[in-house]
Amino acid sequence: MSLRKLAFPLLGGLIASTPFASLAVWSQTVAQDVTPVSITSDRPLEGASTAGETWPLPPLAEGEISLIFMGDTNISYREDPDSAFSEIAATLLTADVLYANLEGPFAGGTDDPEASDAPGKDWRHSNPDQVAALTAAGFDAVGTANNVTLPRDAAMRSLAVLQGAGIAQTGSGANIEAARAPVILERGGLRIGILQRSTLFEQDDHLATADQPGIAGFAVDTLYRPDLRGNKPGRPMRVETRLDPQAVAQWRSDIAALSAVTDIQIVSFHWGLSDAATNVGYEEELARLSIDAGADAVIGHGTHRFKPVEVYAGRPIFYDIGQGLFDDRRNFDAIKGGTRSQRYPEGLMVRLRADRTGVTGAEFVPLWRDTFGDDLLRLYRTDSDVGRQVIEELRVRMRMAYMREPFMIEPEWVRLEGIDPSASD
Repeated sequence: MSLRKLAFPLLGGLIASTPFASLAVWSQTVAQDVTPVSITSDRPLEGASTAGETWPLPPLAEGEISLIFMGDTNISYREDPDSAFSEIAATLLTADVLYANLEGPFAGGTDDPEASDAPGKDWRHSNPDQVAALTAAGFDAVGTANNVTLPRDAAMRSLAVLQGAGIAQTGSGANIEAARAPVILERGGLRIGILQRSTLFEQDDHLATADQPGIAGFAVDTLYRPDLRGNKPGRPMRVETRLDPQAVAQWRSDIAALSAVTDIQIVSFHWGLSDAATNVGYEEELARLSIDAGADAVIGHGTHRFKPVEVYAGRPIFYDIGQGLFDDRRNFDAIKGGTRSQRYPEGLMVRLRADRTGVTGAEFVPLWRDTFGDDLLRLYRTDSDVGRQVIEELRVRMRMAYMREPFMIEPEWVRLEGIDPSASD
């Protein structure tokens, strides 16, 4: 087992695989909010999108293209997967590039609710026929570096399904070189590159190596320090995180290589703590490091809850855009309030605008799935019952992260302000 999974005493704390020369660069993690804050509504159709309707978004300027991003997406057990995105498909199809985090390999899964397809997890993979949901909605590419793309043989079966469906992917592959490879698409005379990495991974049968398939991970160390401020017995440990130096060097190299062959560079991370609506310390460091290294935007996912947004050096960072379309058929948890898709039915649909200079603008629209009603995923106006709740909850999470609100709220969308591809830090 890797030392990264073991903790041992060092300088009054517990640390995983780290020399003490690097203790000064650890990032402290703020207290995590793990209390379920679910968006509920008795007016599920108020201000919502409908099938066949194209959502009104700001028009593109001459020379601009649009890129739409969806969060954690898992399509499973659907009799008619083609209709999975029915209420928003018309809008998704307008994107020049449509991308999601595919958190549900098309590797074929068990129907036994007591069994699991992923070692050590309560998880069922999706059957190959479910990929029809992505093709019908027009997805160009997906990210596959995440914590459920395992074991290795399942990752490879899913990649074959994606390839057969004509959907590109980044984040996993037959070896580490293939797993680190970007998606590169050409649209409107521009070359768009996307890279995905996961800080969430198992130690066995998951990460790609020089000669084994798997995902592209990004190593992060964790330190647990006793909090000795004052005489307060029972005070929780202080949690600090540190980006692995080798992972940082490799990441900078990967972004530089992508920048050399593309006009637009987007990076995507599967990270954070499940169900937590606040950032882990390393996320902000890694997002800003990515922008400094040349990325035009950062898109995060992994906690199944949307999290703060910011504009750094003129570029947008979405720390987590929450749920895309996440079919969760795991056992109902009465204490937590249902399956994960029922507890957290909300997310953000993000649209980036870009031209040859970089990302020129960003908007997002509230997403919500009526999991206890017709179970359909829709877009919502910001002045609807659902939309108001999403915006207010985002503001709460921004305040928890001590971040200002870099956005302007319009009835049909929320626009990020301060985006400037010519800016520098």
